[in-house]
Amino acid sequence: MQAGIYNIQVGLVLFIAGLGCLMVYGLQARKSGHCYPIKQVGILLGILLFNFPAAILGVLSVMYIVSVSVVTVFNHSAFEVTDLVLKERDRTYHFPPIAPGEEVTEYFRFKYEGGVEYKLSLNGVAKTGLMFGYITHGMGGNAMLTITSNGNIEITGELGGIK
Repeated sequence: MQAGIYNIQVGLVLFIAGLGCLMVYGLQARKSGHCYPIKQVGILLGILLFNFPAAILGVLSVMYIVSVSVVTVFNHSAFEVTDLVLKERDRTYHFPPIAPGEEVTEYFRFKYEGGVEYKLSLNGVAKTGLMFGYITHGMGGNAMLTITSNGNIEITGELGGIK
């Protein structure tokens, strides 16, 4: 992200330099006795201005990617995991059934700030707990839910790049 911020700053400086070059080009054309090159300057100005929507699209893409939370579930038990859901306030996110020895990864964009709970059923036994202690809106996280061979649940992960 730091490189992207520097890239935008350098791009702004180069944009200003490009405007200066266009002005010099136009003034030199007038001094040499030709009319002001409106068409050429207009095309070049359009190319310079196109960089702003491209930069905005880049920033919005980064904001979207950073806000995605990745949850991976490893089922090392001998039983199928059913009814696995993540719940934040009034929103529920469903997982497909996870067979023994299977791994499933899902991507979420949580809407609210706060904790995210998990609920699942393993061999008919309901298990619940906290998947993310606290999610900040706009900052994703990574979590791994591992179901051990004896049916215990282990949660590991990071939020917003922080372990």
